[in-house]
Amino acid sequence: MKRAWIVFAVTAAYIVPTRIWAMFRFADPKTGFYTDGGWTVGILSVFLAVCAAAILVLSARSRLPGASGEPMRSVPAAISGAAAGVAVALQSAVSLAVPAADAGALDWIFALCGILAAAALLTAAYGFASGGAPLRRLPVLALMPSVWGCLGMVLLFIRYAATVNRLENLYHTCTAAFLLLFLFSQAKLLTGIDSAKSGRRVFGYGLAAATLTAATAVPNLALYFSGRGTLGLFPTGLHAANLFLAAYALCYLAAAGRRAGAPAAFPAAREDAPAEGRPGGEETDGEPDVLKSCADFLNSRYGWEEKFVGAAENARKTAENGKG
Repeated sequence: MKRAWIVFAVTAAYIVPTRIWAMFRFADPKTGFYTDGGWTVGILSVFLAVCAAAILVLSARSRLPGASGEPMRSVPAAISGAAAGVAVALQSAVSLAVPAADAGALDWIFALCGILAAAALLTAAYGFASGGAPLRRLPVLALMPSVWGCLGMVLLFIRYAATVNRLENLYHTCTAAFLLLFLFSQAKLLTGIDSAKSGRRVFGYGLAAATLTAATAVPNLALYFSGRGTLGLFPTGLHAANLFLAAYALCYLAAAGRRAGAPAAFPAAREDAPAEGRPGGEETDGEPDVLKSCADFLNSRYGWEEKFVGAAENARKTAENGKG
């Protein structure tokens, strides 16, 4: 899994500043196309696709166990999850309060589902802060981020089908798809549907989603705050929400990765239980006398008078019998 993190770090460190430079240098905000014919961004897209595929392969082939569905306490995951929930709630509330001119029924449903998705993210953040698993008792709520992501994908397809094919639209669609896959895989873990496949896939999907989000949201927000406007039809508020979701994914994966790579702890002995395998619970120097327990069990079952002795004592008795 460490190699997948390295690929993500190298890709993000290279693709983000390069995409910002290419969009400021070649993008035409009026038409949404690039003045160099799209060659620079096309080469960057191929590089990004190869790196995302490498992250998926390395995560799937990692020898470390994947993320677990057991309760986990992580302050960074709790803070980032709460921030992502607030960002999604604000974006949805703004969409409801100030709807777009061409907003339809599906846009209203998408915004309402965003409120529920934010509630699920805040509930998950509470679980990370307290070390509990509240979403196991609310599996329907845990699925709301995935439902919200599905509706977002549907809206993207509807809007992009009516426009000229642009490379930025492909970026936005792939980003939304990987975020959806991450949220769905994480929902299965947080609700207790623990599986090895979901535990491994959540790393690949999460790192790939964070890579694509950095490549799309950061340059477009830089264009927006510079006064040049964003490229494509993806809302600016969703770019910001995606950044918070990507940060949440990275914090969650970092905590889950440390937990998966840590050695398993031995379970603590029950205080009310006698020592293992010993009728009376006798101990020798604070440790259970396992050999004596085995001997007592055999003697009680078969009426034997057998006992276990050390190798040195056995050799000494054998030598004495030989002399006799």
